[in-house]
Amino acid sequence: MPRNVSLSFPLASQALEAHAESAAKILQDDLTPPSGSTSIQTKLDAFAKNLEILAKLDKLSPTRDINCYEAIAGIYTSLRRLFGHEKKAAMALMDASRANVEERAEREVMCKKSGRPRMHAGKIIGLAV
Repeated sequence: MPRNVSLSFPLASQALEAHAESAAKILQDDLTPPSGSTSIQTKLDAFAKNLEILAKLDKLSPTRDINCYEAIAGIYTSLRRLFGHEKKAAMALMDASRANVEERAEREVMCKKSGRPRMHAGKIIGLAV
C-alpha cells in the first residue's frame, strides 16, 4: 500500500507546486482502496487515466523550452481572474438586498458567461471549466 504520493516538476513555479500537491492527493486517493475492501480488490483504472493525462502533457513538451504544465497553470490563473471579474460584474447588477447574492452571481457566471475554472476537480487531474 502506498503511504505517500508526491508529484514534482523540474523548474516549477510556486503556482505549479501548489497544483502538484492537489494532483498528488488525487493520485494517492486513486491508489487507496475504499474502506471495507482489500488492496487486492483495488482497481487501478482511475490511477491509469490520470497518469495518461500527465503523460500526454509530457509528450506535448518535447523540448525544455515549452512546459505544458506551466502553460496550463497560467491558463488556469487567467481564467480564475476572468471568473472573479465576471462574478463582481454580475453581483453589481443584482439586487444586494436579496439573499445569496454571491452564490447567484457565481451561478450566473458558470451558466451564462465563461464558467468557473477548477484545477484537479473531483478525481481527475487537469484543468476543468
